Amino acid sequence: MPGKRPWREPRLSKKNVSEIAFGLFTGAAFSSDQVRETALLSSVFMPLMFVDSEQSVALAKHPPVLIVGWMKDTTSRSINGLPIFFSCTMVYKHDADLIRERIKKLQVASGKILSE
Repeated sequence: MPGKRPWREPRLSKKNVSEIAFGLFTGAAFSSDQVRETALLSSVFMPLMFVDSEQSVALAKHPPVLIVGWMKDTTSRSINGLPIFFSCTMVYKHDADLIRERIKKLQVASGKILSE
């Protein structure tokens, strides 16, 4: 019986990285970075409430760096003023770093346009 394959960080496509970065920049997306109270993460990103015990162990071993939801996918309710999502994307370190780099580039570019 072969052993389990070692865990590998899931990667997003370049297109997904760019879309998420642009969404966060424009406010079309919302991320776990915007949730000050980490205890609320599973209330904001509802799929976290429904992980089974095996998934829970995997998430504890390899937690995502960023969790992203699209504002168009929010419910009509909120918790402490925060949106609630029934779907979300887990983003790991490599892609989170790329997303943050793209956001910085967008900020610089928009600053240049606004200063013209």
